[in-house]
Amino acid sequence: MPRGGSRKHPADCKCGNCPKLGRRKNQAEALPEANKKIATQVLALDQPPEHKAKCGHTEKCECRCRCEICAWWELLQWSFDSRLKFDVRKYLTDKRDGKAVQTVNHVHDKPIDLNVNVSIAEIVRKVRQRKQEYERSRS
Repeated sequence: MPRGGSRKHPADCKCGNCPKLGRRKNQAEALPEANKKIATQVLALDQPPEHKAKCGHTEKCECRCRCEICAWWELLQWSFDSRLKFDVRKYLTDKRDGKAVQTVNHVHDKPIDLNVNVSIAEIVRKVRQRKQEYERSRS
C-alpha cells in the first residue's frame, strides 16, 4: 500500500503552488554588504551609531535599524565568540585598506588531499625543551 498521502500535482510540476516535501533546509545568514566607506565608519565607532530605524513608528519605538553599519556593529559588539570578532575586524580592515578578497578556486574532479605527519613523541620533546629554556631564563 502506498504511503505519504495524496499528491494533487505530478512530481515534476512547476506551477509554484505545490507543497514542499521534506523538511526545510536551514540557510546560513548572509553577511551585510561592506565597502570601503562602511568599513571605515564601523571601525571608527566607539559606541552604537546614533540614528533611528526608519520604521515610521513613534519616538518610543524599539525597532532595530537594519542598515549595514548597525549590522556590522552588532557583529563586532554582541558576538560572544572572540574568533568571530577577530575575523570581522580583519575583514573590515581588509575592505578599508583595499585588499582583494581571497578566493579559493578548485576546479579539479577529485578533492584536495592534505597529508600531515605528526609525531607525538617529537611534540612532547619540543614542549619539554621549551619548558627547560623558560625555566633557565627565569632563573
